[in-house]
Amino acid sequence: MKKYILFLIIIIIMPFKLAANYPLKITKVTIEGNKSISANEIKSDLPIQGVSIIKRLKKIIPFIEKEQDPLYYEVDFINALKYIENLYQKNGFLQVQVSYKISYNKDKALVNFYLEENNRITIDSISINTEKSTEIQDILEKKTNKWINNNFTDNEFYHIKNQIEKECLENSYLMQTVSYTLAINTDTTRVHISFNIKEGEQYQIQKIDVKGLDHIAEKTVKGQLPIRQNTMYKPSLADYYYNQINQLNHFKSISVDTDPIDGSSNEAAITIKVHEKSKHQFRSGIGYGLEDKVRAFIEYNQYNFLGNARQLQISIKSSALEPWNINLKTREPLPLRHSLYGTINPFWMKQKENIYEIERLGYILGLTQHINVANTYQLLYLFEHDHLYTAEVFETDELLPYYNKSSVYLSWFSNYLKTNKGISNNISLLRSGIGFNSQYHFFRLLNNTQIYYPLTSRNTLAFQAKYGSITSFDNDKIIPIEERFFAGGANSIRGWSRNEISPINENDEKTGGNKLFELSLENRYLLLKDLEFALFLDVGNVWSKKEDFSDLLKSAGFGMRYYTILGPIRLDFARPVNIDKWQFYLQIGQSF
Repeated sequence: MKKYILFLIIIIIMPFKLAANYPLKITKVTIEGNKSISANEIKSDLPIQGVSIIKRLKKIIPFIEKEQDPLYYEVDFINALKYIENLYQKNGFLQVQVSYKISYNKDKALVNFYLEENNRITIDSISINTEKSTEIQDILEKKTNKWINNNFTDNEFYHIKNQIEKECLENSYLMQTVSYTLAINTDTTRVHISFNIKEGEQYQIQKIDVKGLDHIAEKTVKGQLPIRQNTMYKPSLADYYYNQINQLNHFKSISVDTDPIDGSSNEAAITIKVHEKSKHQFRSGIGYGLEDKVRAFIEYNQYNFLGNARQLQISIKSSALEPWNINLKTREPLPLRHSLYGTINPFWMKQKENIYEIERLGYILGLTQHINVANTYQLLYLFEHDHLYTAEVFETDELLPYYNKSSVYLSWFSNYLKTNKGISNNISLLRSGIGFNSQYHFFRLLNNTQIYYPLTSRNTLAFQAKYGSITSFDNDKIIPIEERFFAGGANSIRGWSRNEISPINENDEKTGGNKLFELSLENRYLLLKDLEFALFLDVGNVWSKKEDFSDLLKSAGFGMRYYTILGPIRLDFARPVNIDKWQFYLQIGQSF
């Protein structure tokens, strides 16, 4: 009888004993058997987490608020198993098996998850079935062939489906629907995907509506939106129209939507909603750099000045390099062609370099044409009357103290940058000596290329190449001192001070040069969210007549960039190769 009573007591107590194991404090989580997905990736969102090193440190460091370790119940372990299974199934492992074991070490509980991945499913074939068009069917079959024999994962599948939907839209099928079926073979290692597409009709853009205009005429806005009869719908049209309107620089926000016209099976309307900027805006700022010292600016903008989306801008800047720079500028869209803008820009400025000091008074008449999102050209006519106060070669080169200078300036800017990747190029051509009794006649070319290539999500390689050339058409071959090339400084060849690199005459005076070459390479690494470390190498020189690439100056250095709302604050240290001289620079903005 006693044996039966003891047996009953054990049976009654055992469930309570087992249940007493929950809730648990888990100090460590381990993963075994994983080959295709890293343990860190599995544990990143796992419902059960061990105690991190940071939490352990907080427990022993005084005066820091302690965090309670989480408690886990049996349901949390079941959810963890489901999470791992779902993660593997999303990555193509339909037969994954997961189990876990809890072990105890004194008062510590450890959990180990065991995995058997088994076979991964690959894509055996993809078939495309359209309702009407064999043309779009052929396009889609070619576009989706590249996924055959790839691993069948959720991401891969949605990439294929998104590609199909995108291609349908690019071919004007605005209201297409895409469905699919999956057929897995008997050994669950390969899958056939069949897409069924009801493409509907191809849509044409028949109407554009602009909403939200308060002061700007609708005609002015639509003048930037070229639309031909029977323009076929494409998603890229929305981006194109957004950029066209954004070029007006009169709106805080712009949205572009495309919808079918009620009662029509193949006609669509584009609706553009805008929010205008305040008519009057003021901006001001102050900063500091080792080269330009304290710099300050104040700027006033009036939008829709005298109508026609004309912008009036008055700006005043001052620094050690430019004691004053006063500009009055108007910019407006021209009726001759969309994306064509005209500018009128009177200016008065004084430049105070260590090589020369000059006052310049003049105006600029310009045309700016935006070819597309990435390419823009400018055609400008510049006239200025200059007063050269002093120059290192003032007497040697017999420079004029007062002179007129008139020039035609052509520049082409290409920008194929996306975040920290891509290329940009700016080439400018200037022909001086055209009209208004210009004293100097010369041709000046300057090309600047910049390339950015991300090595990792935190590491970017940046490259810049700059080349310049000047040719004089005057008998004395004299070029105005402010147009000559000098190098060295925070935004040039680091390791030398501003304008320090220059040809020198027999009087040991810096003359400036007619040829320029600069090459810079930077390896930028993001240490923290707003803090970047950089290693760089600069190469280049300035020559008076002909380039000599065997005579290049070289420097190397390192720096830090701290990103703020005003731009990166940059601190660089550089040293010329074979010269024991360190130079440091403090500026706002990247070197390139």
